[in-house]
Amino acid sequence: MKNNEIIINDYNHLITELDQPSNIDDKLYFDRFFKKKCIRVKNKKIIYPDTEEIKETIKDLYGQLTYLKEKLKFWKHQLSDAKNYHSIIKITKFVKKDYWYHKIKEATDQEYKQNVRDCKLTSDVLMDPAYQNLKNSFLRNPDYRKKLSDTINSSIIYKNSNIGDQSKTKQEFRAKSAEFNIKKIHEHIKDIMFQIKVQEKAIELIKKYK
Repeated sequence: MKNNEIIINDYNHLITELDQPSNIDDKLYFDRFFKKKCIRVKNKKIIYPDTEEIKETIKDLYGQLTYLKEKLKFWKHQLSDAKNYHSIIKITKFVKKDYWYHKIKEATDQEYKQNVRDCKLTSDVLMDPAYQNLKNSFLRNPDYRKKLSDTINSSIIYKNSNIGDQSKTKQEFRAKSAEFNIKKIHEHIKDIMFQIKVQEKAIELIKKYK
């Protein structure tokens, strides 16, 4: 190489040129470093890259880390929301006017009570926001109740299932999706932290052989 400049792109070459002892941990870091960058050495001194360039890389990695932590926060919220969705309905239904309208009507209107049974509806399903349109019609429209009852009793789909099953399946899917994303983000964060350590190790070496 001109002017005795040497391009290094693997750890063994690095420690040979700089007369460094081999270190297992350092090898892990520099193996990763050399996947994207090389080191140029002249007269046993590192002339490339410089520390400022690597500091910019570290700054970018911390930016990615901040973004990932925000995404992690979002998916943890999604997971909590999905897992607690039906528990919250059980608690909050008691403060809803429509719940008490339903319970009073169920206690005083025999035809309505029979419609509830025929449709296999529970108060939790009626108070589920996913079934708001159904609830609004069911509570106040006798014709709708009859049609829904006839549909459910004649449908093969509802033979072994209930109206509320779809909502349960949706929340289970949301929870699984959130868990998958949380796992992936944790892995990404771990990798970013490792990359930061790689760059910090490079800075240490450059300062030593500047």
